[in-house]
Amino acid sequence: MLPPIELTLGPLLVTASCGEAREGLGYRVTVESPVAAPSDQRYWFQARAGVVAPNHQLAEVVLTAQLIERDSNHLYHGVASMWSRDLGKTWHGPTLQAGLDRREAEKGLREVPADMTPLWHRKSGKLLLTGVTFLLNEQHNGFVDVGSSTAYSVYDATTQTWGEYQTLEMPAEKQFEYARAGCSQAWELPAGDLLLPIYFRELGASDNHAVTVVRCRFDGQTLTYLERGNDLKLPIKRGFVEPSLTQFRERFYLTLRNDDGAYWAISSDGLNFCPPQRWRFDDGTPLGSANTQQHWVTHSEALYLAYTRDHADNNEVFRNRAPVWMAQVDLETGTLIRSTETILLPKVGTSEFGNFGVCHVDENETWVTAGRGGAQSGEPSIYIAKIQWTRPNRLAPRSKQML
Repeated sequence: MLPPIELTLGPLLVTASCGEAREGLGYRVTVESPVAAPSDQRYWFQARAGVVAPNHQLAEVVLTAQLIERDSNHLYHGVASMWSRDLGKTWHGPTLQAGLDRREAEKGLREVPADMTPLWHRKSGKLLLTGVTFLLNEQHNGFVDVGSSTAYSVYDATTQTWGEYQTLEMPAEKQFEYARAGCSQAWELPAGDLLLPIYFRELGASDNHAVTVVRCRFDGQTLTYLERGNDLKLPIKRGFVEPSLTQFRERFYLTLRNDDGAYWAISSDGLNFCPPQRWRFDDGTPLGSANTQQHWVTHSEALYLAYTRDHADNNEVFRNRAPVWMAQVDLETGTLIRSTETILLPKVGTSEFGNFGVCHVDENETWVTAGRGGAQSGEPSIYIAKIQWTRPNRLAPRSKQML
Protein backbone atom coordinates (compact mmCIF):
# COMPACT_ATOMS: atom_id res chain seq x y z
CA MET A 1 0.00 0.00 0.00
CA LEU A 2 1.22 3.51 -0.86
CA PRO A 3 2.21 5.77 2.02
CA PRO A 4 -0.02 8.81 2.63
CA ILE A 5 0.77 12.05 0.82
CA GLU A 6 0.84 15.34 2.65
CA LEU A 7 0.24 18.21 0.23
CA THR A 8 0.23 21.94 0.93
CA LEU A 9 -0.42 24.28 -1.99
CA GLY A 10 1.98 27.19 -2.13
CA PRO A 11 5.61 27.81 -3.06
CA LEU A 12 6.73 24.54 -1.46
CA LEU A 13 4.97 21.19 -1.70
CA VAL A 14 6.23 18.21 0.25
CA THR A 15 5.28 14.57 0.01
CA ALA A 16 5.98 11.86 2.55
CA SER A 17 6.45 9.34 -0.24
CA CYS A 18 9.29 6.86 0.03
CA GLY A 19 10.17 3.55 -1.50
CA GLU A 20 12.58 0.67 -1.64
CA ALA A 21 13.77 -1.38 -4.58
CA ARG A 22 13.88 -5.13 -4.57
CA GLU A 23 17.67 -4.84 -4.17
CA GLY A 24 17.21 -2.69 -1.07
CA LEU A 25 17.91 0.66 -2.76
CA GLY A 26 15.90 3.25 -0.85
CA TYR A 27 14.78 6.76 -1.69
CA ARG A 28 12.67 9.65 -0.44
CA VAL A 29 10.62 12.02 -2.58
CA THR A 30 9.95 15.71 -1.95
CA VAL A 31 7.90 17.89 -4.27
CA GLU A 32 8.48 21.59 -4.86
CA SER A 33 6.90 24.23 -7.09
CA PRO A 34 9.15 27.16 -7.99
CA VAL A 35 6.88 28.84 -10.57
CA ALA A 36 3.23 29.90 -10.65
CA ALA A 37 0.91 30.34 -13.63
CA PRO A 38 1.10 33.94 -14.89
CA SER A 39 -2.58 34.31 -15.79
CA ASP A 40 -5.88 32.48 -16.17
CA GLN A 41 -5.30 32.30 -19.93
CA ARG A 42 -1.82 30.73 -19.88
CA TYR A 43 0.06 28.22 -17.75
CA TRP A 44 3.45 26.52 -17.88
CA PHE A 45 3.76 23.13 -19.55
CA GLN A 46 6.43 20.77 -20.97
CA ALA A 47 8.77 21.42 -18.02
CA ARG A 48 12.00 19.40 -18.20
CA ALA A 49 15.40 19.77 -16.55
CA GLY A 50 18.98 19.20 -17.64
CA VAL A 51 22.41 19.76 -16.10
CA VAL A 52 25.64 21.50 -16.96
CA ALA A 53 28.27 19.07 -15.67
CA PRO A 54 31.81 19.64 -17.00
CA ASN A 55 34.16 16.81 -16.10
CA HIS A 56 31.10 14.89 -14.88
CA GLN A 57 30.66 17.28 -11.95
CA LEU A 58 27.44 19.22 -11.43
CA ALA A 59 27.72 22.97 -11.96
CA GLU A 60 24.21 24.12 -12.85
CA VAL A 61 20.66 22.84 -13.30
CA VAL A 62 18.69 24.23 -16.25
CA LEU A 63 14.93 23.87 -16.64
CA THR A 64 12.97 24.61 -19.81
CA ALA A 65 9.20 25.10 -20.09
CA GLN A 66 6.61 26.72 -22.35
CA LEU A 67 3.52 28.78 -21.85
CA ILE A 68 0.44 27.38 -23.55
CA GLU A 69 -2.91 29.02 -24.21
CA ARG A 70 -5.54 27.43 -22.01
CA ASP A 71 -8.32 26.96 -24.57
CA SER A 72 -6.28 25.97 -27.61
CA ASN A 73 -4.99 23.02 -29.58
CA HIS A 74 -1.24 22.96 -28.79
CA LEU A 75 -0.93 26.72 -29.19
CA TYR A 76 2.51 26.99 -27.58
CA HIS A 77 4.58 30.08 -27.01
CA GLY A 78 8.35 29.95 -27.29
CA VAL A 79 10.56 28.01 -24.89
CA ALA A 80 11.60 29.74 -21.66
CA SER A 81 14.56 28.76 -19.50
CA MET A 82 15.52 29.04 -15.82
CA TRP A 83 18.67 28.00 -13.98
CA SER A 84 19.92 27.23 -10.49
CA ARG A 85 23.30 26.62 -8.90
CA ASP A 86 22.03 25.47 -5.52
CA LEU A 87 19.90 22.43 -6.42
CA GLY A 88 16.77 24.50 -6.87
CA LYS A 89 16.84 26.48 -3.63
CA THR A 90 16.94 29.65 -5.76
CA TRP A 91 16.11 30.07 -9.45
CA HIS A 92 16.84 32.68 -12.10
CA GLY A 93 14.01 33.04 -14.61
CA PRO A 94 12.01 31.74 -16.35
CA THR A 95 13.15 33.86 -19.28
CA LEU A 96 11.80 33.52 -22.81
CA GLN A 97 14.64 32.49 -25.13
CA ALA A 98 14.89 34.52 -28.34
CA GLY A 99 16.41 31.56 -30.19
CA LEU A 100 13.50 29.31 -29.16
CA ASP A 101 10.62 31.69 -29.88
CA ARG A 102 7.99 31.46 -32.62
CA ARG A 103 9.23 32.31 -36.11
CA GLU A 104 7.49 33.06 -39.39
CA ALA A 105 6.83 30.11 -41.69
CA GLU A 106 5.15 29.55 -45.08
CA LYS A 107 1.50 30.28 -45.88
CA GLY A 108 1.01 32.65 -42.98
CA LEU A 109 1.85 30.01 -40.39
CA ARG A 110 4.30 30.30 -37.51
CA GLU A 111 6.76 27.66 -36.35
CA VAL A 112 7.67 27.00 -32.75
CA PRO A 113 9.88 24.35 -31.10
CA ALA A 114 8.09 22.21 -28.51
CA ASP A 115 8.19 18.90 -26.58
CA MET A 116 11.83 19.70 -25.75
CA THR A 117 14.13 17.61 -23.52
CA PRO A 118 17.61 18.72 -22.33
CA LEU A 119 20.53 16.26 -22.35
CA TRP A 120 24.08 16.84 -21.10
CA HIS A 121 26.45 15.64 -23.85
CA ARG A 122 29.66 14.64 -22.11
CA LYS A 123 31.83 14.33 -25.23
CA SER A 124 31.29 17.93 -26.35
CA GLY A 125 30.67 19.40 -22.89
CA LYS A 126 27.42 20.95 -24.06
CA LEU A 127 23.80 20.89 -22.94
CA LEU A 128 21.70 19.84 -25.94
CA LEU A 129 17.94 20.38 -26.25
CA THR A 130 15.95 18.15 -28.63
CA GLY A 131 12.26 18.12 -29.49
CA VAL A 132 9.90 18.93 -32.36
CA THR A 133 8.63 21.74 -34.54
CA PHE A 134 4.97 22.76 -34.46
CA LEU A 135 3.38 24.82 -37.23
CA LEU A 136 0.74 27.12 -35.75
CA ASN A 137 -2.28 28.83 -37.19
CA GLU A 138 -2.88 31.48 -34.56
CA GLN A 139 -6.13 32.65 -36.17
CA HIS A 140 -7.56 29.15 -35.73
CA ASN A 141 -6.10 28.78 -32.22
CA GLY A 142 -4.03 25.67 -32.82
CA PHE A 143 -1.41 23.73 -34.71
CA VAL A 144 -1.58 22.54 -38.31
CA ASP A 145 -0.60 18.97 -39.23
CA VAL A 146 1.46 19.73 -42.33
CA GLY A 147 4.83 18.30 -41.33
CA SER A 148 7.23 18.29 -38.40
CA SER A 149 10.95 17.92 -37.80
CA THR A 150 13.31 17.26 -34.91
CA ALA A 151 14.29 20.62 -33.45
CA TYR A 152 17.45 21.13 -31.41
CA SER A 153 19.33 23.91 -29.65
CA VAL A 154 22.60 24.28 -27.72
CA TYR A 155 22.96 26.01 -24.34
CA ASP A 156 25.58 28.68 -23.65
CA ALA A 157 26.49 28.20 -19.99
CA THR A 158 28.38 31.53 -19.85
CA THR A 159 25.28 33.58 -20.71
CA GLN A 160 22.54 31.14 -19.60
CA THR A 161 20.90 31.35 -23.03
CA TRP A 162 19.87 28.88 -25.71
CA GLY A 163 21.03 29.25 -29.31
CA GLU A 164 18.80 29.61 -32.37
CA TYR A 165 17.04 26.31 -32.87
CA GLN A 166 17.94 24.17 -35.87
CA THR A 167 16.38 21.02 -37.33
CA LEU A 168 17.90 17.58 -37.84
CA GLU A 169 18.30 16.76 -41.54
CA MET A 170 16.85 13.32 -42.24
CA PRO A 171 17.18 11.21 -45.42
CA ALA A 172 15.07 12.62 -48.26
CA GLU A 173 12.35 9.98 -48.03
CA LYS A 174 8.59 10.54 -47.89
CA GLN A 175 8.29 8.48 -44.73
CA PHE A 176 10.27 11.18 -42.92
CA GLU A 177 8.01 14.09 -43.89
CA TYR A 178 6.87 13.94 -40.29
CA ALA A 179 9.85 12.81 -38.18
CA ARG A 180 10.55 14.10 -34.72
CA ALA A 181 11.96 13.43 -31.26
CA GLY A 182 9.08 14.71 -29.15
CA CYS A 183 9.38 14.25 -25.36
CA SER A 184 12.09 11.62 -25.97
CA GLN A 185 14.93 10.51 -23.70
CA ALA A 186 18.14 9.97 -25.71
CA TRP A 187 21.34 8.15 -24.75
CA GLU A 188 25.00 9.07 -25.32
CA LEU A 189 27.33 6.24 -26.32
CA PRO A 190 30.86 6.08 -24.85
CA ALA A 191 32.47 7.55 -27.98
CA GLY A 192 30.00 10.45 -28.00
CA ASP A 193 27.48 9.43 -30.66
CA LEU A 194 23.88 10.01 -29.66
CA LEU A 195 21.09 7.44 -29.85
CA LEU A 196 17.95 9.51 -30.43
CA PRO A 197 14.56 7.76 -30.59
CA ILE A 198 12.08 9.37 -33.01
CA TYR A 199 8.63 8.66 -34.40
CA PHE A 200 7.77 9.23 -38.05
CA ARG A 201 5.23 8.83 -40.85
CA GLU A 202 4.44 9.94 -44.38
CA LEU A 203 2.06 12.88 -44.55
CA GLY A 204 -1.41 12.16 -45.91
CA ALA A 205 -0.96 8.40 -46.12
CA SER A 206 -1.95 7.56 -42.56
CA ASP A 207 -1.70 8.88 -39.04
CA ASN A 208 -0.08 5.64 -37.93
CA HIS A 209 3.46 6.33 -36.71
CA ALA A 210 6.48 4.05 -36.51
CA VAL A 211 9.41 4.42 -34.11
CA THR A 212 13.09 4.06 -34.84
CA VAL A 213 16.33 4.98 -33.07
CA VAL A 214 18.62 7.33 -34.98
CA ARG A 215 22.36 7.38 -34.35
CA CYS A 216 23.60 10.97 -34.59
CA ARG A 217 26.89 12.79 -34.33
CA PHE A 218 26.99 15.93 -32.23
CA ASP A 219 30.07 18.16 -32.41
CA GLY A 220 28.87 20.73 -29.88
CA GLN A 221 27.09 22.81 -32.52
CA THR A 222 25.48 20.59 -35.17
CA LEU A 223 23.47 17.38 -34.85
CA THR A 224 24.05 15.08 -37.86
CA TYR A 225 22.18 11.94 -38.91
CA LEU A 226 24.39 8.85 -39.36
CA GLU A 227 22.13 5.78 -39.47
CA ARG A 228 19.02 4.30 -37.95
CA GLY A 229 17.76 1.02 -36.57
CA ASN A 230 14.75 -1.11 -37.40
CA ASP A 231 11.16 0.13 -37.53
CA LEU A 232 8.82 -0.59 -34.63
CA LYS A 233 5.18 -0.56 -35.73
CA LEU A 234 1.76 -1.22 -34.24
CA PRO A 235 -1.36 -1.11 -36.47
CA ILE A 236 -3.54 0.37 -33.72
CA LYS A 237 -4.77 3.97 -34.08
CA ARG A 238 -1.68 6.23 -34.18
CA GLY A 239 0.88 3.46 -33.79
CA PHE A 240 3.89 4.26 -31.58
CA VAL A 241 4.84 7.81 -30.56
CA GLU A 242 7.03 9.62 -27.99
CA PRO A 243 9.64 6.89 -27.43
CA SER A 244 12.20 7.11 -24.63
CA LEU A 245 15.50 5.23 -24.47
CA THR A 246 17.88 4.16 -21.74
CA GLN A 247 20.71 1.71 -21.19
CA PHE A 248 20.95 -0.41 -18.07
CA ARG A 249 23.99 -2.63 -17.78
CA GLU A 250 24.45 -4.46 -21.10
CA ARG A 251 21.01 -3.79 -22.65
CA PHE A 252 19.05 -0.90 -24.12
CA TYR A 253 15.38 -0.35 -23.36
CA LEU A 254 12.67 1.61 -25.17
CA THR A 255 9.32 2.60 -23.74
CA LEU A 256 6.60 3.52 -26.22
CA ARG A 257 3.30 5.40 -26.13
CA ASN A 258 0.23 4.07 -27.93
CA ASP A 259 -3.36 5.30 -27.85
CA ASP A 260 -4.53 2.05 -26.26
CA GLY A 261 -1.59 1.14 -24.04
CA ALA A 262 2.09 1.40 -23.14
CA TYR A 263 4.80 -0.86 -24.59
CA TRP A 264 8.48 -1.64 -24.13
CA ALA A 265 11.22 -3.18 -26.28
CA ILE A 266 14.76 -4.41 -25.69
CA SER A 267 18.00 -4.30 -27.72
CA SER A 268 21.64 -5.30 -27.44
CA ASP A 269 22.99 -2.46 -29.62
CA GLY A 270 20.52 0.37 -29.08
CA LEU A 271 19.45 0.44 -32.73
CA ASN A 272 17.73 -2.84 -33.50
CA PHE A 273 14.98 -3.85 -31.11
CA CYS A 274 12.92 -6.96 -30.52
CA PRO A 275 9.14 -6.75 -31.11
CA PRO A 276 7.53 -4.51 -28.48
CA GLN A 277 5.59 -6.04 -25.61
CA ARG A 278 2.80 -4.46 -23.59
CA TRP A 279 3.74 -3.14 -20.15
CA ARG A 280 2.32 -5.22 -17.31
CA PHE A 281 2.76 -5.52 -13.57
CA ASP A 282 4.35 -8.65 -12.14
CA ASP A 283 0.88 -9.92 -11.20
CA GLY A 284 -0.06 -10.01 -14.90
CA THR A 285 -2.37 -7.00 -15.01
CA PRO A 286 -1.82 -4.35 -17.73
CA LEU A 287 -0.17 -1.10 -16.63
CA GLY A 288 -3.28 0.91 -17.51
CA SER A 289 -1.37 3.76 -19.15
CA ALA A 290 -2.96 4.77 -22.46
CA ASN A 291 -2.32 7.63 -24.89
CA THR A 292 0.36 9.19 -22.72
CA GLN A 293 4.12 8.97 -22.26
CA GLN A 294 6.42 7.10 -19.92
CA HIS A 295 10.07 7.80 -19.08
CA TRP A 296 13.02 5.98 -17.53
CA VAL A 297 14.53 6.61 -14.11
CA THR A 298 17.89 4.86 -14.41
CA HIS A 299 19.92 4.31 -11.25
CA SER A 300 23.18 2.38 -11.43
CA GLU A 301 21.68 -0.28 -9.15
CA ALA A 302 18.09 -0.51 -10.44
CA LEU A 303 15.92 0.50 -13.39
CA TYR A 304 12.57 2.24 -12.88
CA LEU A 305 9.75 3.44 -15.09
CA ALA A 306 7.86 6.70 -14.44
CA TYR A 307 4.32 6.78 -15.83
CA THR A 308 0.68 7.73 -15.39
CA ARG A 309 -2.16 5.21 -15.36
CA ASP A 310 -5.85 4.80 -14.68
CA HIS A 311 -6.87 4.56 -11.06
CA ALA A 312 -10.13 4.61 -9.15
CA ASP A 313 -9.44 8.17 -8.01
CA ASN A 314 -8.30 9.86 -11.25
CA ASN A 315 -10.97 9.24 -13.89
CA GLU A 316 -11.80 12.96 -14.00
CA VAL A 317 -8.18 13.80 -14.94
CA PHE A 318 -7.51 14.12 -18.68
CA ARG A 319 -6.22 10.71 -19.87
CA ASN A 320 -5.55 9.81 -16.20
CA ARG A 321 -2.42 11.97 -16.31
CA ALA A 322 -2.06 12.38 -12.56
CA PRO A 323 -0.61 11.15 -10.31
CA VAL A 324 2.80 10.39 -11.83
CA TRP A 325 3.94 7.02 -10.50
CA MET A 326 7.24 5.12 -10.46
CA ALA A 327 7.93 1.40 -10.16
CA GLN A 328 11.00 -0.80 -10.49
CA VAL A 329 11.43 -2.94 -13.61
CA ASP A 330 11.91 -6.68 -13.15
CA LEU A 331 14.63 -7.23 -15.74
CA GLU A 332 14.07 -10.98 -15.93
CA THR A 333 10.38 -10.78 -16.79
CA GLY A 334 10.08 -7.31 -18.29
CA THR A 335 7.32 -6.39 -15.86
CA LEU A 336 6.86 -3.69 -13.25
CA ILE A 337 7.10 -4.76 -9.61
CA ARG A 338 3.81 -3.57 -8.15
CA SER A 339 5.07 -3.64 -4.56
CA THR A 340 7.62 -0.93 -5.46
CA GLU A 341 5.09 1.49 -6.96
CA THR A 342 5.33 5.01 -5.51
CA ILE A 343 3.67 8.33 -6.30
CA LEU A 344 6.14 10.99 -7.48
CA LEU A 345 3.78 13.84 -8.41
CA PRO A 346 0.42 13.84 -6.63
CA LYS A 347 -3.05 14.34 -8.02
CA VAL A 348 -4.05 17.99 -7.63
CA GLY A 349 -7.72 18.43 -8.41
CA THR A 350 -8.32 17.61 -12.07
CA SER A 351 -4.91 18.89 -13.26
CA GLU A 352 -2.75 16.72 -15.53
CA PHE A 353 1.00 16.05 -15.27
CA GLY A 354 1.24 14.00 -18.46
CA ASN A 355 4.07 15.79 -20.25
CA PHE A 356 6.84 15.27 -17.72
CA GLY A 357 10.59 14.72 -17.84
CA VAL A 358 13.37 12.97 -15.90
CA CYS A 359 16.79 14.43 -15.07
CA HIS A 360 19.59 12.77 -13.09
CA VAL A 361 20.84 15.93 -11.42
CA ASP A 362 23.66 14.40 -9.43
CA GLU A 363 24.59 11.13 -7.73
CA ASN A 364 22.18 11.87 -4.88
CA GLU A 365 19.11 13.29 -6.66
CA THR A 366 16.96 12.54 -9.69
CA TRP A 367 14.26 15.04 -10.63
CA VAL A 368 10.93 14.39 -12.30
CA THR A 369 9.52 17.69 -13.59
CA ALA A 370 6.16 18.62 -15.07
CA GLY A 371 3.92 21.54 -15.87
CA ARG A 372 0.56 21.36 -14.15
CA GLY A 373 -2.15 21.46 -16.79
CA GLY A 374 -4.82 24.09 -16.22
CA ALA A 375 -3.16 25.89 -13.31
CA GLN A 376 -4.90 29.18 -12.57
CA SER A 377 -3.21 32.54 -12.11
CA GLY A 378 -0.91 32.45 -9.07
CA GLU A 379 -1.26 28.69 -8.54
CA PRO A 380 1.80 26.37 -8.65
CA SER A 381 2.45 25.67 -12.33
CA ILE A 382 5.82 23.89 -12.54
CA TYR A 383 6.38 20.96 -10.18
CA ILE A 384 9.64 19.21 -9.32
CA ALA A 385 9.65 15.79 -7.63
CA LYS A 386 13.12 15.27 -6.15
CA ILE A 387 14.02 11.60 -5.70
CA GLN A 388 16.73 11.51 -3.04
CA TRP A 389 18.63 8.21 -3.15
CA THR A 390 20.05 6.39 -0.14
CA ARG A 391 22.95 5.18 -2.27
CA PRO A 392 24.82 7.12 -4.97
CA ASN A 393 23.74 6.84 -8.59
CA ARG A 394 27.05 6.19 -10.35
CA LEU A 395 25.52 7.05 -13.74
CA ALA A 396 24.82 10.66 -12.71
CA PRO A 397 27.20 13.62 -12.37
CA ARG A 398 29.12 13.93 -9.13
CA SER A 399 27.72 16.33 -6.57
CA LYS A 400 29.76 19.32 -5.47
CA GLN A 401 29.61 22.28 -3.12
CA MET A 402 27.19 24.51 -4.98
CA LEU A 403 28.09 28.15 -5.61
